[in-house]
Amino acid sequence: MFANGRSEDARALLEGQLATAPARSNPLLWALLFSLYRIEGDWTEFDALAARFQDQFQRPPPAWLDADMLGHLPAQLQAGGDACIQLAGALDLRCAARFDEARNKAARHPSLHLDLSRIDGVDADGAGALSGLVRFLASNGNALLLTGTLGVIELLRHAVSGDGKLSAYWTLLLDLYQLEGRRVEFERAAVEYALSTGAPVPDWEAVVMPLVPRSQVREQRDEPRYQAGPEVIAITGADEEQLLAVREFAGGRRYVNIDLTDLHRISPTAAASLVELTNDLADAHVVRLLRPNPLVEALLETLDLDARVQLIRAKSL
Repeated sequence: MFANGRSEDARALLEGQLATAPARSNPLLWALLFSLYRIEGDWTEFDALAARFQDQFQRPPPAWLDADMLGHLPAQLQAGGDACIQLAGALDLRCAARFDEARNKAARHPSLHLDLSRIDGVDADGAGALSGLVRFLASNGNALLLTGTLGVIELLRHAVSGDGKLSAYWTLLLDLYQLEGRRVEFERAAVEYALSTGAPVPDWEAVVMPLVPRSQVREQRDEPRYQAGPEVIAITGADEEQLLAVREFAGGRRYVNIDLTDLHRISPTAAASLVELTNDLADAHVVRLLRPNPLVEALLETLDLDARVQLIRAKSL
């Protein structure tokens, strides 16, 4: 259901199954539902499910932010750390106090972590204030780690809708694209902005400000970031272009590590194409599929994945 875009049906099925007494002890159901809430950005239901999980199993529930992604960070940058500022709800002037807090923390910490993953709305005042904070941190020499940007980018894309008059939204959108290293999306948005306003096309800059080293933080980027040891290529889908990139990446390498962390959803047809490719590559390479979310993992396991292809599971429960 989820792979075919029927998220609400998948959600209803999982919630219904989890409501029955025998099913409540099945870890897979919990993992699938946690994953679905996280992908949909439904942090309120995620938190409610986390409370139920702790009551059921008497142990800590999964964290809202990916523990694999953030576990390498210093303690002060992790959730609850003094250099981590978490925002929730609407990005508007009510966030002013949190932005002031970030400026104060910038005097004590060389690096800050700003978590936007619980933002569910944005207005022009909030967008302008966040852009102002980014520029303050840049001028102050602070490094910045952003998490949860995908949802905010979607909100901003919806807000601008080709309207060049909404400059605060455009500014923040372009800032986030630059901070995330997404040059293709930046250049596309820059042209849209210029066409809407008649202004010159904004120039790409490599970064808006110094970034926290992110060799272990897996985010969608135009250029894959390689880790020490066997190299890794990240994909966010299994269209023809991305599968071709994986085949070219394999080249003469012995290890082909395909990072699926940011592959939130994949259709059955695309999943079959990915499995076909990895099975083919397994003839000459050591192929690993790294950390698919439980929903993607469950789909892949229904397909004819070659036993030589290693599936490295994410920490889920």
